[in-house]
Amino acid sequence: MVAKGTRAAKGLINLWATDRGTFPVVMLVGFAMTAALGNCVRHLMSNPDVCVTKAKRDNFLHYSEEQGAEWQSKRRSLATIQKNVINQTFEDEDAK
Repeated sequence: MVAKGTRAAKGLINLWATDRGTFPVVMLVGFAMTAALGNCVRHLMSNPDVCVTKAKRDNFLHYSEEQGAEWQSKRRSLATIQKNVINQTFEDEDAK
């Protein structure tokens, strides 16, 4: 057991860096932040509802029906990777 005096003398960074349980937490938080940032960038760049350019903001109809269908098809392909009771209803719409 480490004496209290030695732990109190260490700074916060040194105390965290010497604990072995810290590294999995830091790696997990780093992975989660990277995944969240990637998802944000993907939506900002390819979602038809996001209006970054002035030309898109001036138009009330932000995107065409083809752009909306393309965005929805990407979402649907991820949802139907494996068949189950919930996603089997998409088969009729995909056949059109």
